[in-house]
Amino acid sequence: MLGPDRLIFGTGVLLKYASPPLLKLELLEVSPEVKAQLPGGNMARLLNGKGYT
Repeated sequence: MLGPDRLIFGTGVLLKYASPPLLKLELLEVSPEVKAQLPGGNMARLLNGKGYT
């Protein structure tokens, strides 16, 4: 099972509108910490070299 620390959120904004995926994220029933992690926290961690080995 994947946890929230293994997911990266994307909207496909270059191909379509960003609003529907962002609304899905807003309505997701998870903790505020997970909501902060998904839209950019995980990608920032990976880009800063703190990913998984």
